[in-house]
Amino acid sequence: MSMRLFAPAAVAAACFASFATAMPVNPFTEDFSDGASGWLTNLDNPVTFVDTGTEQFIQTTEALSLIVPPGPPAPASGTVLRGESGASGDAFAGNWIDAGVREFSFDVRHFGPSPLNFGVRIAPPTNFPGAIAVDFVPVLPGVWTTITFEVSPTSTDFISFSGGDFNSVFSNVGNLQIQVLGDVALSGEEVTIQLDNVSIVPAPASVLALLPLGAGAARRRR
Repeated sequence: MSMRLFAPAAVAAACFASFATAMPVNPFTEDFSDGASGWLTNLDNPVTFVDTGTEQFIQTTEALSLIVPPGPPAPASGTVLRGESGASGDAFAGNWIDAGVREFSFDVRHFGPSPLNFGVRIAPPTNFPGAIAVDFVPVLPGVWTTITFEVSPTSTDFISFSGGDFNSVFSNVGNLQIQVLGDVALSGEEVTIQLDNVSIVPAPASVLALLPLGAGAARRRR
């Protein structure tokens, strides 16, 4: 059997082509029905997987690390859950622009002492720059709430790109970081936060509902 040798440049080009064409699964919903799916806490520890018999989700209980972000005035924020390399089988990883991702959402429930706001930081595998979106409607304690963000160059949900722009972030997504926002006075408060139904879709859910059965990712709750 003959062996074919590849020049380093050719190997590099082939690797780059493979990397550049990585695509997320769109639509996709991580409902944690098969376990924690590689999601981590803020400290990169495994999350707690909960199966009640009727629903499955992940959760973490930790002291809030709220820090005031740089730039324009904004609520104090801190990451509590991470979907990074390998999480959800890398179904979220890749070029969201070419894949036509138009909406990102997740269900969250918390047991804090007062309402909290939630957001997400979406970043490439290198973790910089990052697109930060915030839902400024407070989430009440003990209630499952769906948080939804529009993914488009004109979306007003994203308040910062950390020096980058829409294309530099969403052409190569690698990290999803669920964030809590609140009064910095809550820093150090130990809170349980639960996550379910992390989703990307090619159009708002109201549009997907009109598609034939199976064309969109179904949700189990709410």
